[in-house]
Amino acid sequence: MLFFGKKVYTLLVLVLVIFTSEYGSCDNMSISSGSIYFINPAELDSIKIAATSGSKEAAIRLYHYYSFSMMNETESEHWLKVAADLGDPVSQYNLAQFYLREEDSKNALIWAKLSLTNGVEESKEIIDEIEGR
Repeated sequence: MLFFGKKVYTLLVLVLVIFTSEYGSCDNMSISSGSIYFINPAELDSIKIAATSGSKEAAIRLYHYYSFSMMNETESEHWLKVAADLGDPVSQYNLAQFYLREEDSKNALIWAKLSLTNGVEESKEIIDEIEGR
């Protein structure tokens, strides 16, 4: 066991007391997905323009923003479709999942097959579920 001396231990205890009084517990410092995907309102219009101009990265960013920060299902679905249409394989898979939850097997199968073609192996599970394998 290492021995640091009484002054070092006192300093460590002091730092711990200051930290906990300032921040409470470490639980208060966690970062939510809503804050991770937040978009500054000043940037929102330019990101929407980029997404509608063909940037799948911007469309994905808007999908995450509306899904996790704003909890706006209508906007989230819209930007997910835009990202999928722009060729993002994960968005295609997520859209297939969305349609499967909505019991729209036809569209779920279309997007799952496209996602599989673009490399998302998990799409096989959706295809097998719909085709009854």
